[in-house]
Amino acid sequence: MPAPAVCTVTGTICKLDGTAVPAGTQISATVKSTQPDQGGQLASGAGIASTPIEAFTGDTGEFGIQLIQGSTVLLEIPTINLRKEILVPLTVTADFADLV
Repeated sequence: MPAPAVCTVTGTICKLDGTAVPAGTQISATVKSTQPDQGGQLASGAGIASTPIEAFTGDTGEFGIQLIQGSTVLLEIPTINLRKEILVPLTVTADFADLV
């Protein structure tokens, strides 16, 4: 069975003065159930684990996190108080600002 297609969600996080947040600032995504019984999600015939995926910013505040296309995830960026359920687009890349 081939691996599900992924979308790299990218973005930049900065401070109020426009400077980059420190390198290593955490971004995480956790799959959300889309079923009334909270039964989980499938992608390309495979179950998606509920373990969070983490990414971290680089020196310029930029990040990228790979997520399965078409999945519904809880995107969390604590440093900007973001906690938003998003639908990962059916594209190879996407800017997080367009999804929240």
